[in-house]
Amino acid sequence: MKEIWRILVAMVLFIAVLILPALVHKLSYIPHFEVKSVRLVNDYGIPSFRISFNTSDYPIYFYLLTPEGERIDFLDVIGPMANPDNAIDLHLIPCCNYTNIIGPKKYVIKAYYENKELWSSVFEVKGAKANLKIADVEFNASSELSLRRITLEIKNEGDVSLRLEDLKLYLDYSCEPFAISPSTPAHDDILSVPPGNSSRVNIHLSSFISSKHLDEEHRIVVMLPRIAEASYIIKPLKPELRIRSVGVRQSPEGLYMDNITLTILNTWNYPINIKWLELYVNGKPASYWIPSATMINPGEERNLTLYISSMRTQLPVMVSAKLGGVEVFYLYKG
Repeated sequence: MKEIWRILVAMVLFIAVLILPALVHKLSYIPHFEVKSVRLVNDYGIPSFRISFNTSDYPIYFYLLTPEGERIDFLDVIGPMANPDNAIDLHLIPCCNYTNIIGPKKYVIKAYYENKELWSSVFEVKGAKANLKIADVEFNASSELSLRRITLEIKNEGDVSLRLEDLKLYLDYSCEPFAISPSTPAHDDILSVPPGNSSRVNIHLSSFISSKHLDEEHRIVVMLPRIAEASYIIKPLKPELRIRSVGVRQSPEGLYMDNITLTILNTWNYPINIKWLELYVNGKPASYWIPSATMINPGEERNLTLYISSMRTQLPVMVSAKLGGVEVFYLYKG
């Protein structure tokens, strides 16, 4: 029996001598690992850390974490990468989650071989910073003052790509729907502006300001929330307006107002539609029609005759004309 125990002990010792060094080596083994560079890149519109590295063994596990240890991204590298720098990308935001990084923010990158930490470092990102400028605004003077297009200049002053998905547009504090198109030849993604780059986009919309409120100041605001905003002021409509004469007609049924001749000088930055003019005869609204063109361009002066639709009145006749923030009066005594 003792002989059997001696044989068993010898076998255990023999196995231990064979296995233990390999086990110790495995437990203590750390491959040669080196991070050559870490830089911020724009990976198809997604801000990312690009890590170039060398290692003598795989797999290597890369983690992108918050300072509190919450995982943002992870990559398991099982062999050499198919690029000259042997580089991988860790995304600062989830793929296809096109939101801006509001900085500054700190990130932790860690590299592991199995469960052994090989490397760790902290990086700070300035985040999205922008300069917005409204370069041009296009209006259409239809029945209302219609806002058709805004040309927006954008400069990315941050160190990550600037996303435009969060862009908001307000007209007098009302959030307006719109669409975006490139103003100049653009890269593949017009909704992303790389760091240090500028972009020019057209914002298309169909908002309007009622002709009843053109005597007021109006404000357009384009903003990227918590990043930047640009504003544009539409000043009140205050043309030079003068009633030159009125035409009245005496008939057996009484006195009728036939027409009114007036002069309008457009001192505004936008076209004026003459149909915005409000006309009153002795305090009553008067309907009228115009045989000529109804648009007056900025800087243009126009003499107009407005023809009134069979409006009976009596002497004296007080005529008033209101356009935007200007109202003028004319007294006709006969």
